[in-house]
Formats: sequence, C-alpha cells, structure tokens
Amino acid sequence: WTAEGGLVQLGTLGGRSSVAVGVNDHGHIVGWSTTANNRRHAFVWTAASGMIDLQSPSDARAGDAFGINNVGQIIGQVGTNPVLWTPTGDMIFPQIAGQATLTAINDLGQVVGRRILGGLDVRAFLWTPAGGVVDLGSLAGSATSAIDINDAGQVVGNSFVAFARPNPYHHAFLWTAAAGMTDLGTLGGVGGSSA
Repeated sequence: WTAEGGLVQLGTLGGRSSVAVGVNDHGHIVGWSTTANNRRHAFVWTAASGMIDLQSPSDARAGDAFGINNVGQIIGQVGTNPVLWTPTGDMIFPQIAGQATLTAINDLGQVVGRRILGGLDVRAFLWTPAGGVVDLGSLAGSATSAIDINDAGQVVGNSFVAFARPNPYHHAFLWTAAAGMTDLGTLGGVGGSSA
C-alpha cells in the first residue's frame, strides 16, 4: 500500500499465494510466493521489475526472504540454511553453528538472528562476512533472540531471565559492542519483549 497509489497487487511467482515480509526505503519488497509447480520461493519486488524469483526455477527447497536493506542485500532462508542475497543476486550461506535464523540486516550488512545450539540453548548473534559470528550473551537465562539492528550497530531482542513452567519470563534487551547486553526491564510486569 502506498499513500499515492493505495493498494498495490504484487502478484505471485506463478502460483496462488504470496506474502510480503520486508520493505526498504526504496520501496523494494521481499517475501515468499508459490511458483507454478507449487514450490515456495523467496522473492524481491520492485516497481520497475515486478516480482523476481531469488531461487533458480528448478530449486525444490522452500525459500523465504525476511528483510532487505537500502543497499539491496536480502536475508532469508533456503531449505534449512540461512542465506544472504547480494544486490547482484548471488547467494552467500553464512557459516553459523547450530540451526540459525536471520532476522534483520542493517545498511552496513550486519546481520542478527538466533541459533539453536541444542535443547533450550537458543542464542542471539551478530554476523558479518568479515568477523563471522558474535554471541550476544544473555540476561542470565538460557534463551536469547536478536530481533533488529540499526546502522549504529545497536541490537534489540529478548532474553529469558527466569524459566518458570509453564510461562518463562523474558525481558527486552539492548546490545552494543561497548556495553554488551542491557536489560530494558518491564512496565511493572514480570516479562517483556522488543518484538
């Protein structure tokens, strides 16, 4: 939807369904769509080019695009693998231990997400091509998730602070390279989240 044109139909990759998940300041949109042979593929859409399949037509793996920065870098998932698409369409598969999900990318190409290392051990991380994976720590709990990152490198997310069945408590956090993880607290309740 735009203020100038109202609702804009993005179409599909030949299938029946499509879902938009992220948009940058240029109006470039990413998400997933079914194809003519009923596969789920990641896409990028622009007003000039329409919907473009980010995967090869023969790729049978399910794909999703989660976010796009203003440089045109796109993050997502193909099969079980996290992926970064470059502005030229090349696919980079970050080497991240565990079952990783990318959640956000800033204009510097810094990527955040979460990775499952086993059981309840879920860890928030920052990844760059040059520096690899940086574990962001936790707020004394066993599970953390990074949700977003800005161009200053500040990361927000949530972390367990206590695991009380059936409702574990988690707090929102702010992470910076200088200060590490800071508990943002709550509005008087037991838990809160930045998501």
